[in-house]
Amino acid sequence: MDISKIFLNNNGKPNFKPTISFDYYTFTKIFMGELDGLDKSFECLGDTIGATFNLNRGSISTRVSNIYGYEFVFSIYGKDLFLWDHSGGTAIGNVLLNDDLKVRKEQLNKMIRLTENFTNGIVECGLCNKNINYQDNRSHRYMAGIYCEKCWSDKIKEIEAKETYN
Repeated sequence: MDISKIFLNNNGKPNFKPTISFDYYTFTKIFMGELDGLDKSFECLGDTIGATFNLNRGSISTRVSNIYGYEFVFSIYGKDLFLWDHSGGTAIGNVLLNDDLKVRKEQLNKMIRLTENFTNGIVECGLCNKNINYQDNRSHRYMAGIYCEKCWSDKIKEIEAKETYN
């Protein structure tokens, strides 16, 4: 049996999405380690996997699991680490990759808090950063953000209504 017929579509692209997934412990060691070139290291890893599967880097998902095993998508841009839910559709927050180890530990704790809160149904409002219930506010969505009732009504709802999504 030709395995490529199972795993590849007619264009030679995979019928699956490769992911790079880190458990909580490994990710903590990476986060608290040397930062110089970390974003470039992830780019290189993505490029290598992309070349293997004939994909661009944007087709490869990088993930980290929290202590409960729930996975989150993340991306590193310079000194910013952005977190989304497992599908990449809901923004969870971002943390800074600071050179100061004390600040970095605080940012790691923030990331842990954000992921634990999301696992328990709590997200930060994308505008005021207040903790809100995800289920109660999930319809208050603009792009990947979720907004509290006040921020949604006072500002975001009007912006979203004007969006053409073209």
